[in-house]
Amino acid sequence: MFYALAVITFGSAVPAGQFVPGIMIGSTYGRLVGMFVVKFYAKLNIEEGTYALLGAASFLGGSMRMTVSLCVIMVELTNNLKLLPLIMLVLLISKAVGDAFNEGLYEEQARLRGIPLLESRPKYEMRKMTAKEACGNQKVVSFPRIAKVADVVAILRSNKHNGFPVIDHTRNGETLVIGLVLRSHLLVLLQSKVDFQHSPFPSDATGGSGQMR
Repeated sequence: MFYALAVITFGSAVPAGQFVPGIMIGSTYGRLVGMFVVKFYAKLNIEEGTYALLGAASFLGGSMRMTVSLCVIMVELTNNLKLLPLIMLVLLISKAVGDAFNEGLYEEQARLRGIPLLESRPKYEMRKMTAKEACGNQKVVSFPRIAKVADVVAILRSNKHNGFPVIDHTRNGETLVIGLVLRSHLLVLLQSKVDFQHSPFPSDATGGSGQMR
C-alpha cells in the first residue's frame, strides 16, 4: 500500500515526501527477509528488527542515493553504534547498484520536470573534454577591460548570456582573462551610470562616447 501510494503521490502537488514512505517500504521487505532468515536459522538468535532497519537503509540509499546523511539519520533513530558498520555497508552496496542502472529518484524527477541540475561529478565522456571542445563553434562573447557603453548595450541585446569574461592583452599580444562580469552587474552599472568615463575621442554615430571600466 505504501509503495502504491508513494508512486502515485510522488511528483504531484501534494505536500508529501518520499522519506517516510521509503522507510516503510524498505523496512517491510527487510523484515520479510528477516522472517525467512529466522525461520531457517532459528538457533542463531537473529532479530528481525535489524533486518527491517537495514532494509529501510538500503531502500533509501538505492532510491535517493543518500550516503553520509542517511547513515547518521539511521544511527540516530536506533541510538546503537554497533549497527553503524552494517548500515554503511548496506548503503554503499545499494548506492553502487543503483548508480549502475540509473540516476537517483530526485535527479530523475528534476530531469522529467526540465529543471537544470548541475551534477556533483561530470559524466565519463566529459571528464577529458576541454572548454574549447565544449563551446564547439560558438564564439566566446567577452568584454575588454575598458569598453564603450554602446558596445556593452549592443552585446547585452545580442545574446542572453548571464556572464561575460573580461579580457586584456599583454605587450606580446597574448590574451589574458582577468575576471568575470555578470549581466546583472552590467545592468546596474548602466542604470546608475557608475564608473562611467567620458572618452577623449569625438562621439561616434551610435552616440556611445562613454566608457566603462
